[in-house]
Amino acid sequence: MTGVRTADLAAALDEELGAGAFLDGQENGLQIEGRGEVRRLATAVSVSRATVEQALAWGADALLTHHGLLWRDQPLHVRGVRRERLRLFMENDLNLLTYHLPLDAHPVHGNNAALADAAGCAASQPGFPYKGQAIGAVGDLGEDRDFPAWVEAFEAALRTGCDVATGPFQVWPFGPERVRRIGFLSGAGPYQVQDAIDAGLDVYVTGETTEGAYHLAKEAGIHFVAGGHYLTERLGVQRLGAWCRERFGVVHRFLDAETRA
Repeated sequence: MTGVRTADLAAALDEELGAGAFLDGQENGLQIEGRGEVRRLATAVSVSRATVEQALAWGADALLTHHGLLWRDQPLHVRGVRRERLRLFMENDLNLLTYHLPLDAHPVHGNNAALADAAGCAASQPGFPYKGQAIGAVGDLGEDRDFPAWVEAFEAALRTGCDVATGPFQVWPFGPERVRRIGFLSGAGPYQVQDAIDAGLDVYVTGETTEGAYHLAKEAGIHFVAGGHYLTERLGVQRLGAWCRERFGVVHRFLDAETRA
């Protein structure tokens, strides 16, 4: 088993993901500094007590997540749940590396690139701009596909290897019988369906729904697929962990965690 200096791993991830280019709600990169070398790297969608405890039980030196511990719109105090999570990191010398929008956006490792691949797209390109950066993807299936058959296969692909409880996979079938062009914006992006409508897409895929987005999609005649926040964001961090393994020779393990979202 080989290892990498924590500082070198963080710098390589920052560079690979272009982390400094994003105006984000969290600080991307090394959020919590632990031990100086990483040999065992755990990845997970979010920081929670469950994922931290799983990482520690496995003997991880670092936890790499999409959703980190510290967000700019949260209170500055450290107490309650946040104190307990932070205590686990500090007492066990565990590093926390985390990338939010940079991981959504990346054309290879990113959540939306992975969704496009899972959907069977022959090609995809960046889409859905947010604060000056395209963070989603627009995919083309290469041919027209029957929508019910396509969406069934897409859900099966997202659930492959996931044996924990997740949120609902919701489908609003308001679009054409046969589909080809699909927009992907993982996580919470219900109202960005308007961007998909403006682009003339057949299907819009995101993680969450709202009442207003229902009516937008219905009146515009576009399929709306809300695959769940968790299911639409568990692929990218796995790709990023695999990249770390190939680049640095660390041992990588992805940790699923039960969620209802």
